[in-house]
Amino acid sequence: MKISIVIAVLESYIVVKRQIKYFKNLNLPDDIEIIFMDDGSDPPLRDSFPNPRLKNFHIYPTGDKRPWSQSCAR
Repeated sequence: MKISIVIAVLESYIVVKRQIKYFKNLNLPDDIEIIFMDDGSDPPLRDSFPNPRLKNFHIYPTGDKRPWSQSCAR
């Protein structure tokens, strides 16, 4: 079974950096995926974390132009 942990973020570079460090320390199994939904950060968070050295880590933009539509990110 694959498990996905989804976290909505906006302009939260420090939060994402802290979460990456936390998840690295957990040494999670390969079937757990970490997904950050970037809800329109400027600059995009994906550009700030090109290689976080965390397995199954992804940052996806929501594609919604409304500011901080947290429900869309979820």
